[in-house]
Amino acid sequence: MGQHEALNSTAYRHIKNMILNNDLEFNVIYSETKIAAELKISRTPIRDALVRLSQEHYIDVIPSKGFMLHKPNAEDLVQARHFRLAIECYCASQIASAPHTPESLHTIAEMERMLKLQYSVADSEHLKDFWQLDVQFHLLLVSQLHNTYFDSLYANCNYLFSSLSVTSFFTENRHLSTLEEHREVIRTLKKGSPQEAARAVASHIEESTNIILQDMEKSAVLFGAVLYTSV
Repeated sequence: MGQHEALNSTAYRHIKNMILNNDLEFNVIYSETKIAAELKISRTPIRDALVRLSQEHYIDVIPSKGFMLHKPNAEDLVQARHFRLAIECYCASQIASAPHTPESLHTIAEMERMLKLQYSVADSEHLKDFWQLDVQFHLLLVSQLHNTYFDSLYANCNYLFSSLSVTSFFTENRHLSTLEEHREVIRTLKKGSPQEAARAVASHIEESTNIILQDMEKSAVLFGAVLYTSV
């Protein structure tokens, strides 16, 4: 690997980790110059990394200013739902088809651990913690297959979906129904029923999608009302 390509990869991994670790916030413009200084590299690899991250819908590049986290819209959400239904339902059915193998037992045990941690932070003061645990819960479903292609595509898709879930978790006690749906997914996996496991995952994804879409519609209506009254 050439030096230029290595620097591009370093910049890409650094910024992507900042995004996935929740180190960046929405509606804030970040400086490519500052990140280049932190990594002690030129701005060129940073710019190349930002182009790649923009293509993957993690960020939006703001010309002459820097970049912002990409805030998914309804179309992003619907596309993410289709992809998640295909991937997660398949992965759940695979685990449920052989629930007693050492690897499946380990995955299920880790999902139970994530669920227990979610119960411990199921309040509005720990919203980001709840969100991050939710992300990990779903990643566990996919990671057991050790399919690098799945992992790469799913990480991006799950981030887009979950970043919209943050403000929706506590809409009409959605966090409580999320916990129950996660528990149902685990139950069907342990039962060893591929079809039930796939249905439980599908139901959870569809319910989450509907809640977020409803929140987006409400926000759009409120925003329109504010614009109307301010004219």
